[in-house]
Amino acid sequence: MDLPNTKDPRNALASWNGYEFQGQIALIVVLEKMIGKEFPVGQCELLLEDLEDFSIYAEGRRVSTHQVKATKDNSIKDCQEALYKMALGLQNNNEDKQTKTYLHTSNELDTEDWDIKVKEVIEGFVPETEKDLKKALSDDVEITGKIEKLKERFNKKGTFKTKRNGVWEDIYRLMDEVSEDSEILSGNLRRAIEKYLKSLDKVDLSKDDILNRIRYYDYRNHVNVDRRSTRERIKELIREYWGEEIAELRENNIDNYRLELQEQIHCYVADNHENEPNRKGIPFSVFERILNQTSFGTREYKILRNKDIFYEKLEEYCEECRFERGDQLSGCGMCDLHEKKLWFQELSVVELERVFHIMSPHVNKSLDADSNIVDAAGLADSYFYTLNNMDFGKIVHNAKVVYQKGKDNCILTDINIPRQQSSREGIGRGLTENETIDKICSDILENREFAKERMEIDALIVSNQKEEKVRLKDMCRRLTESARAEDEWSYLKITEKKDICLWAAEKFVSENK
Repeated sequence: MDLPNTKDPRNALASWNGYEFQGQIALIVVLEKMIGKEFPVGQCELLLEDLEDFSIYAEGRRVSTHQVKATKDNSIKDCQEALYKMALGLQNNNEDKQTKTYLHTSNELDTEDWDIKVKEVIEGFVPETEKDLKKALSDDVEITGKIEKLKERFNKKGTFKTKRNGVWEDIYRLMDEVSEDSEILSGNLRRAIEKYLKSLDKVDLSKDDILNRIRYYDYRNHVNVDRRSTRERIKELIREYWGEEIAELRENNIDNYRLELQEQIHCYVADNHENEPNRKGIPFSVFERILNQTSFGTREYKILRNKDIFYEKLEEYCEECRFERGDQLSGCGMCDLHEKKLWFQELSVVELERVFHIMSPHVNKSLDADSNIVDAAGLADSYFYTLNNMDFGKIVHNAKVVYQKGKDNCILTDINIPRQQSSREGIGRGLTENETIDKICSDILENREFAKERMEIDALIVSNQKEEKVRLKDMCRRLTESARAEDEWSYLKITEKKDICLWAAEKFVSENK
């Protein structure tokens, strides 16, 4: 069905795709609704980025909206802005006065006296925000500091108008006349603050029973779901949906079902990012069809499991990432890794297989033998670290991210060398004695479209190498007695035997800043 055009104009689809926690919470809610059978499955849909992070529609109307917050503790005060905007959404979009809006948090909140606390923080948001912003307007030092931070961000990303992370981000977005960092002046920021102050709307919580429609989501069996437990919770709900007998028969295959359900959400978000957002949700019948399938293949789901590792480790990496928002440090929500990885979502299974093998040339097992092609430690130490800290680069065919250093094209990998080991020999053997890499390289060579880019590779970016550059040929020559002939070395096959180097991620980043 076509849904009413009530989309929040602050489109966050580009960054939403990276927030796996939100997507998995949406899936958990869908599964709980299907199990509860409140509405017929054929009449329900999930819509992402509606009034809040996602909404549930049934029988053509919005029955609930859901806001997901990654919280640091159990204080409701941390969710003040989110609760205010939830209330404002109900006030401004009240076509159905029965719609409820739910808050989900990674840390379980203290919900004692919920209505009293919610009323207090929502009614306090506007006056407290006005006070803080008026104080900022009169403080030249604070304005100057924010200008410097904005210029630094603008230089790195070319924009600061696509994020959705608090009052100051909303203010920055009002500086729509800014197209380059030289135009970020104190006058621009002051006018944006004044414009934001004028736009602040108070909420009448007594109108349309708004206060009673703002709820803290109560999961089935009262289980709070945090960042670390979403995948296990999804599997628990899948088992509950199936029933004990079917769950026992499919237990060894349950991760495949979970991955396929998650893919429906990932693909929906990626499609909306790539194209004009549509107002059609994901029918619950799509999830039902997946859950009712009797079996799945295995090879493609091994690839998807690697994709799952990639996303999970990205989320863990970003939990440690810190950024400045207003006057306080907060958990990662602006890291552009989320946007940089969108290309990953659009790959076919065949392309994904190639990417994982080329990205992980040190893994000496075939995909049939081991699903864990991606090296988790290497992702954080070399791949994510470099991708997040570099300001330039390009995407070539087959979804490889390449950085240019002079005339050299440097490709990211997830090769990890622990600091205490620095085992060059282990990496050398992984590169030279890998039959699976041989096969993938041969496929690339046969496909001239991809071969050209592969033959441009001059360096692999790895983690924790002490040397500025390590010549791959030098490394391989030390293994001559046990390794195959030089003309058979896998990586040299696809780079025309160029003198490839391994670069330390930290040194590569520091030299290119």
